[in-house]
Amino acid sequence: MTETMILDTLAVVRFSQKDALPFLQGQLTQDLLGENGRLLAAGYCSPKGRLIATPRLVVESSDSVLAILPKAGLESIVKRLRMYVLRSKVTIAVDESLAVLGFVGAVPESFEGCPVYAQASGLPAALIAGALPAGRALAIVPREKLPQIDSAESLYWAASIAAGDPWVFEGTRELFVPQGINLECTGGVSFTKGCYTGQEIVSRVEHIGKTARRAALFAANREIDLAPGADILENGVPAGILVQSSARAGRTLMLVQVELDRVSSRGLTADGEALHPLPLPYRYERA
Repeated sequence: MTETMILDTLAVVRFSQKDALPFLQGQLTQDLLGENGRLLAAGYCSPKGRLIATPRLVVESSDSVLAILPKAGLESIVKRLRMYVLRSKVTIAVDESLAVLGFVGAVPESFEGCPVYAQASGLPAALIAGALPAGRALAIVPREKLPQIDSAESLYWAASIAAGDPWVFEGTRELFVPQGINLECTGGVSFTKGCYTGQEIVSRVEHIGKTARRAALFAANREIDLAPGADILENGVPAGILVQSSARAGRTLMLVQVELDRVSSRGLTADGEALHPLPLPYRYERA
């Protein structure tokens, strides 16, 4: 069974003209060369290596790249990117003709002739805690092909959190380096590509060999409504930062950035509710 939902919190930005690909190569943590037709995670950093955004990208061709980004605060991100265009031949514009669909459960190969991009799922313990089926995917579709559905998009976000797949939203902009929310663990950072904005800091963190803070997965046994960037407490004292959360079916899944010695902590609380640690489908350490 597949649940399909329109992800109204997301928009699609199109980068076009002949310099679209080299322009993005100089801005993002991801290596886009030779990656046509795949869904790619990436980070867009400040010069200090702090994440401004975490777009999901599809390279259609050398002169057309689509980026999925949260609608909230999108205008300021587009404006900032345009500042770096300079003499490059690239156009950056929100494509109002396109929308984003999320799928949870059995992943279809396509939707109305549009590619569906399968994504990683969480481990069984996380799926059980979130009352989630295995299987997760995204698709970019023309608005005229959107289905008539009313499924809540919180289901997709819960599945993404269970998979430890991080996003930066307006409330967490420029709070985290990529490794601080596990972006490199989900394939969103290349350490072999050329220079990009913030690379010096990101590479320095990598070469240290151990990141002091990480995103960890937790569950609460009731629905809690907290915005990204909220403090997560331990004994009444801030001990973590909420990366993102999704409340549904009487429970809440959360990605919380904490110090490494707290990733399995049973002492954290959110809105007075105890949080229970859950395993992520990847390791923080890389070979």
